[in-house]
Amino acid sequence: MYAGNESIVLEDLGTRTEDGTAEWGQRWTTTFAPQVMGSSKPLTTVMEDWYSDELAVDMEIYAVNPVKADVTIHVERVDRHDPPHSLFEVPPGFKEEIYQKP
Repeated sequence: MYAGNESIVLEDLGTRTEDGTAEWGQRWTTTFAPQVMGSSKPLTTVMEDWYSDELAVDMEIYAVNPVKADVTIHVERVDRHDPPHSLFEVPPGFKEEIYQKP
């Protein structure tokens, strides 16, 4: 990607439980050589990801990028109950029509 002008360190953050959900985490730290981003100093970005196998979703993503911005995305208030059956019922008055080419 950057012709070998970066180094990447991958760390296993182990496991944790948040709001009753088991998660495992990883952190990627990427350091770019000065010339890559036009800076006189090396630039370091960090991405941390916490994933739930049970829910099959990233529960938290934390990214630090000195050029753009820091971003945190965090899933909370997970409702494990089944949704109301009414969400899957065909609405009243719905009519199915089969499209045929003219």
